[in-house]
Amino acid sequence: MVVAEVGAEVRANVVNVNQDAIANRRLGELALQQIASAEEALRLSKANLQAGAMTTLDVLQAQDTLTQARLRYILAVVGYNQAQVNMLASLGLLSEDTVLAKMGGS
Repeated sequence: MVVAEVGAEVRANVVNVNQDAIANRRLGELALQQIASAEEALRLSKANLQAGAMTTLDVLQAQDTLTQARLRYILAVVGYNQAQVNMLASLGLLSEDTVLAKMGGS
């Protein structure tokens, strides 16, 4: 009975980690779209500033929006990578010993 419980726990962990990876991949894709939109908005803000139709504050806000989109992308990549590491750990393919062995440590 204990083996069955451990197997069920491992399966549940793998499913959860896989869902985390999928969610973070989708977040990354959305963040890339937001980056493209924010870059275009910044370009337009700069052009409008040159034309006198916008203020420096508008450009700064566009830069902030772009920075936030880039941060969301980075966080999604980190979340995806963490999910992959958690998957390896859930499957028993990652442990302190295997990491140290790969690094040439003791």
